[in-house]
Amino acid sequence: MTGGILYLSNSSSSDGPAIIKSADSCSLLKTQRAVSALNGVLPERSEYSFDEDLGVSQSTEVSDSFSSSCFVRGGESTFLSARAQMMISEASGTWESAVFGDELDGTRKATPFAAGVHGIASPSKAAAFIPCVPKGQIPGGEYNLSVVVDLKKRGDSSDSQARKSLIDLTLSAADHAHRAAKCTLPSMI
Repeated sequence: MTGGILYLSNSSSSDGPAIIKSADSCSLLKTQRAVSALNGVLPERSEYSFDEDLGVSQSTEVSDSFSSSCFVRGGESTFLSARAQMMISEASGTWESAVFGDELDGTRKATPFAAGVHGIASPSKAAAFIPCVPKGQIPGGEYNLSVVVDLKKRGDSSDSQARKSLIDLTLSAADHAHRAAKCTLPSMI
């Protein structure tokens, strides 16, 4: 079942920038760790909106069709997207190339971080490949969750601060998605 949910955040003091709170955010990014990272990496705005798509499967049992997305906007601009999707396990290099594509050209070098089977982050994108279902539980083989956080517009944070915030967001999203997808393998995060 596909469904979109819109959350608004305008918790600001008078005309100052909005402060995002857990209650305002999508389910992938509701932890205090994620909210703190959002407040630190996004451009300041008087209001943010969160659009959540719960994907095609949010069932009570594990399914190869699990997906969940969150889009953070300020006005008409999308600032950040977070996506978690069940996919058949593959070599981490193949997965990394699919996630980052031409972005791994060396100008904004992505570097690994500890998460699941593989984690990689740059100042504009972070991703983790998280174990979910062993071979034999769902037809087709072993399945992992691909969790990707893509920063489209950032505030005043440095490259290293942005990378750290994106890792925090990715780990928070991965933890939530692992539980929501009813994964049976340890997440390794």
